[in-house]
Amino acid sequence: MASNLSEKSAADELAQTTWRDDAWLSFFPLNVFTALDYFALSPFYDRTCNNELAKSQGGDLKLATLPPGVEYEVQDAQEPHLFIIRKQHRSGPKTTAPLQYYYILDGNVYQAPSLHAALSSRISRCLHNVRTAFNLMQSDLDPLLKSAEAATAGARKAAPSKPVLGQQQRSSKEQERTVDKIIMNVLQKYPMHTADSVPGGNAPAESEVPFGGPGIASKAEEGAGSEQTQGAPLSR
Repeated sequence: MASNLSEKSAADELAQTTWRDDAWLSFFPLNVFTALDYFALSPFYDRTCNNELAKSQGGDLKLATLPPGVEYEVQDAQEPHLFIIRKQHRSGPKTTAPLQYYYILDGNVYQAPSLHAALSSRISRCLHNVRTAFNLMQSDLDPLLKSAEAATAGARKAAPSKPVLGQQQRSSKEQERTVDKIIMNVLQKYPMHTADSVPGGNAPAESEVPFGGPGIASKAEEGAGSEQTQGAPLSR
């Protein structure tokens, strides 16, 4: 566990390291044949790799019969500016697995970031750009939003206040009570008579009886008769 943590911390330190040898570059040009020799001078190089074993045996790395271990090779190149170096683990004559990538850019040696680190950096940059854009938009929209809020507040003050639902219900109930009182007063002044209260026993139907009952009609007839008697001359 402690060895894994130390290896991880060392890899993190190398990820922030840049190496360059101007003295070597002044004497030798960089190409596909000298890139590994130049890279072997950097702190990224592992001295226990199969490359060093092949050099000690005086043979080529591809032709030498070597035990399983770590190797370095130039995977791609754009001479004389860019060289991609691959660190791999060989488990058989034709079986290798990549461990790490390095690149030489204009004489400077770097450790290539992992996919996770590259994506995290890109996402952080995108988030920074998006936040900057939103801050600029907010600074432009703030005056418009303030003017719109002021206009809305003025319209609310100018508009008449709407009646509350509770007030509407109370007013409707008061109107119902008033109508009920008027109806009760009319019925008390002009009661509805039934067939039992009419002399003669035959009372007209409710639809034939005028509003107020037969008592009103009889009173009207008596009043008309009295007017006629008052208007006729008295017989002596």
